[in-house]
Amino acid sequence: RAKINIQSVGYDQSNTMQFLEGKQLIGQILSDFPTKGALCFKKMKFSVILDIGCGSGDLTRLIAQLIPHDIIIGIDNDTNMVTFSENNNPTPETISYVCQDISQPWYQLAPELTRLAGQVDLILSNMTLQWVTDIETVCKNFEYLLKPWGAFYLSVMGIKPISISREEQFLKRQKSIAVQMTEIEEILNRDELVVGRSELCHNRCQYSAEEFEAMAPIMYKMYENLINQDEFSKLDKIGQDAVRQEIRNGVLAQYGFDVENEGENYVFGSGKRAWFCYDVFTIEGGKTVGGRS
Repeated sequence: RAKINIQSVGYDQSNTMQFLEGKQLIGQILSDFPTKGALCFKKMKFSVILDIGCGSGDLTRLIAQLIPHDIIIGIDNDTNMVTFSENNNPTPETISYVCQDISQPWYQLAPELTRLAGQVDLILSNMTLQWVTDIETVCKNFEYLLKPWGAFYLSVMGIKPISISREEQFLKRQKSIAVQMTEIEEILNRDELVVGRSELCHNRCQYSAEEFEAMAPIMYKMYENLINQDEFSKLDKIGQDAVRQEIRNGVLAQYGFDVENEGENYVFGSGKRAWFCYDVFTIEGGKTVGGRS
């Protein structure tokens, strides 16, 4: 997974969209595994829940409030985020945090995780896997961690293709969002994992100017994974800065729009409210018993 190194306080102020998507993911889990009401014949409880890419911990704490459980482990590869989660918010006794890149091979994972092999009831990952470059290893780790019939619920932000000059030279081949979704599904559907449901949605979230401008650098970093470093490294600093600026412009053209002037891109420093327009796909499934027949 790419090293993000986001300022945790700034992220916490600009994660409105992520939190809203996470609430929807929790709602789907509660719909599929009701804990009360006419559809609940016995109290549903997850012994072990993993929150992959827990960020500031806001969603982890909401999971703890809404989903019956014994323990929840929030996992993030950014030490700043983990420290922020532990130190700046009241944390229920059932929650612990681990600083870990979940895309590392199994034998390199923290013992707090490897000791859970075959014991995890639920893996939830909200708006995180778009940062990961090695999805295959992540999915294999999910397979090792989940118990038979354990479930996974994933929401992934689609990376919209952007346009820059000399695109073929300085950017890796960009994929449509539908292709991104299909590729993750195909990887999940190998061996003992199976996808039960998937959906692609086009959403938007309104931000203040301050919130949007705090979030924009995070989006720029997501596109740094697409830079063709072999060609990019041949440029001098001026040339590299020019390519980075084109990427920033391309990102704003795809994601940021003026609330007051529908259809017009957001202008940095304008002080106006902004629409953040994005695509998200949700993928839900579980681990089969004894592999596929």
